[in-house]
Amino acid sequence: MIVADASVLIALAKMRRLDLLHSLYGDVLIGPQVKAETVDAGKRISASGVARIEKALDDGWLQVARLSSKEKRAAYSIVSKGGLDVGEAESLALALASFCSETKNITSNQAFANFSSLFFHFSLDKYVCSMAHIIHET
Repeated sequence: MIVADASVLIALAKMRRLDLLHSLYGDVLIGPQVKAETVDAGKRISASGVARIEKALDDGWLQVARLSSKEKRAAYSIVSKGGLDVGEAESLALALASFCSETKNITSNQAFANFSSLFFHFSLDKYVCSMAHIIHET
């Protein structure tokens, strides 16, 4: 499973290729803010591709995660220190949680520090951050 951000969903849905995520990765996880940005806000402005995202949610391969309190704290930290928006921060926090659950020999604080440092040194460019949300496969 991977974690996706709004930019990826919106771009692929507009190109009518949202199915690529499912074909390549199977199930895809998004945070509540990403759902709000893609579906809820998309409906308000009649954005193209919203129906495709809703269908993926209905089909069950695109799933909205419920963030734990620890994931919410991590997302808040990313927003306040990294300058990313809430949807991007939730995506990173979900990816970090997945990484920590699979890596038993590292504490979540160490993982967060390493993961955040790696990500933010890679690029602070918002477009690149959105399109390359590291998103650890499980």
